[in-house]
Amino acid sequence: GSTSATVVPTATPTVMLTPTTMLTAAPTAGDDTPPTTTAGCDLAVNIGLLETIPGTYQVTAGVSSVGGANCPSPVTLSLSVTPSGALTLGSLVVAYEYNGSAIWSCSGTTCTASAAVPANPPGTMYQVGFQTMATLASGSAQLCATVTSSAETNTANDTWCEALP
Repeated sequence: GSTSATVVPTATPTVMLTPTTMLTAAPTAGDDTPPTTTAGCDLAVNIGLLETIPGTYQVTAGVSSVGGANCPSPVTLSLSVTPSGALTLGSLVVAYEYNGSAIWSCSGTTCTASAAVPANPPGTMYQVGFQTMATLASGSAQLCATVTSSAETNTANDTWCEALP
């Protein structure tokens, strides 16, 4: 014969938190732009990754203008991989561009703007996104996106790296 055991759930204590102060923010209508970080040309970069199947990633690299002055062309975004060959990258394409037209063109893993990247006036933060696919060859890799401009005044936010897997 078979024996069966009855499982009795244990009670989980419930803690109720009562807020003492409600914080409310009243943003300016139509302005969801972070504050300008520098007076001059300042570009910031980031990477978004979506693993579509194991070892294959959709890569989005984004560039934002967070400075108070235009960044004259050429402005360049490039992807790099360490160690070399650990990640196979497709060619970058422009996925979207908001609040400006810097006339980007891409070749392989580098994209260049042939017009100025606009400054960051309130409410109209410039953003551009680039996409490609990446396949992890073996082991692990570090993928970095770097934005460069001769007029850049703040290099602290010019490179963003992600470790894969």
